[in-house]
Amino acid sequence: MKAVLKRFSFVASGVLSLLALTACVSALPRCPYIIEDATVCVEPSAWYALAGLQLQLANTAAKPLQSCTLVLELCTAEGGESVWSEPYVIVWEPAVDANDSALCRLSLDAFFAEAPTEPLVVANVFLRAIRYSDGSRWSDPFGLYASAE
Repeated sequence: MKAVLKRFSFVASGVLSLLALTACVSALPRCPYIIEDATVCVEPSAWYALAGLQLQLANTAAKPLQSCTLVLELCTAEGGESVWSEPYVIVWEPAVDANDSALCRLSLDAFFAEAPTEPLVVANVFLRAIRYSDGSRWSDPFGLYASAE
């Protein structure tokens, strides 16, 4: 009988732990944006001199974006070596209304002394912080909502 009770308490504690973990994961707030099709551009363009980033940004919140802090990692090839030891951080003011999306183009010129000679891919990308037009803020300091392109 003691063995059955011991086994039951072990199983019960495992189930309770699983339920607690599920509650923690489901307690994460819904991500208020979607980033798709993030690509690095190096062909000559009017919006950058050396390299640029183009991405589709969907604002799933019910208020317009005022400013965003974008964090990304660039690699030399699919699954290749990281270009820089630290992630790239860009603060910008995207023109994306509530529940809308827009094609965003950002210059990466500040991060390069000369144009990249080999193709670059976006390894991870996420918004670390968002400020909305009403002054409210949302943040993801640890990149929980990062997407690997």
